[in-house]
Amino acid sequence: MLLTLAACCSRAPDPLTEVLNPTGLHFHPVMGPDDPGTTAFLYEGKTLHLGPQKTFQLSRVHRTLDINNRPALGFELAAQDQDAFEALTTSLGGSRMAIVVGNRVITAPAFNEPLRLGGQITGGRDGFSEQEVQDLLTALIPQSD
Repeated sequence: MLLTLAACCSRAPDPLTEVLNPTGLHFHPVMGPDDPGTTAFLYEGKTLHLGPQKTFQLSRVHRTLDINNRPALGFELAAQDQDAFEALTTSLGGSRMAIVVGNRVITAPAFNEPLRLGGQITGGRDGFSEQEVQDLLTALIPQSD
């Protein structure tokens, strides 16, 4: 059984469904319009004022389904960022954080509980389309210099 698992996991990832060692995810606290040092982003027809960026390295992102059976993006944090991510999500206590990929806010959820190993990014109230998930996976593929 272990040999089968090792053979399974040594394959190259399918870029349509997963990316190994992707670029980091960028998280920004959602702040008020009068807070200093914010940057305005448009999200779902509204302007969000985002605070300083925190980037966390990932070990894997993959296509998955949310609880409504809609396409979503799963992510796993690199081991060296798990403690910091857990501390950040613990401190939020229901506050919102925007997740930015390629200068676009892809979602801005409230974090109601701490996350340590990773999570799932859903497409807000309308969910993601298959193409949007594929575009996010593509955006998270590391670019060679």
